[in-house]
Amino acid sequence: LLIVKQFPGGMIDVNGIRAFCSQLEIRGWKPALVIIDYVGEMKDDPNVKKYESAYRILRDLRGFGVEKKHCTLTCVQPNQTAAKLEISQYIDESNIGTSFDQFKPLDAFWSINQQVIEKDAEVGRGFVIKHRNGRSRFPFKIGFDYSMGTLDMFEISKERYKEALAQVQQRRSEEIEFDSYSVDRKKK
Repeated sequence: LLIVKQFPGGMIDVNGIRAFCSQLEIRGWKPALVIIDYVGEMKDDPNVKKYESAYRILRDLRGFGVEKKHCTLTCVQPNQTAAKLEISQYIDESNIGTSFDQFKPLDAFWSINQQVIEKDAEVGRGFVIKHRNGRSRFPFKIGFDYSMGTLDMFEISKERYKEALAQVQQRRSEEIEFDSYSVDRKKK
């Protein structure tokens, strides 16, 4: 069973999500997974600075999940430094927008990394930034299936990743045309 509820941007806070989940429980349904897309669109606490509000939202969402025994998934936006990363580098806690401390209450924190050529190849790179009860600070390769218009992701081998990039590079090199360029000066 999947229930999707859309709230206007900037209008819902953790207490609003808590109230909505309580309504579901009254109707006999307790979610095992709550997905929030994304916390940056949630209502900030006007009494504190933006970065403190961002931290509190994630802290309180995690606390709500622990209390109600459900998994909470969400996403955060990277800051401008992430756009400058090379293909051999990964988004980590230093590239988080709004608040560096946002990641601290999380049980797991992964980044999805994708350059333009990777998007064309329908591949990317994942990076486990933090994992409270397991190994962290390691990359893995991912594939995307864009055919259904969804974000269908799956782990792929390094070989499959390299093959997909090579195919895009080959296709791009074949598409380059070397036309001679001439200017019609009479029209100017």
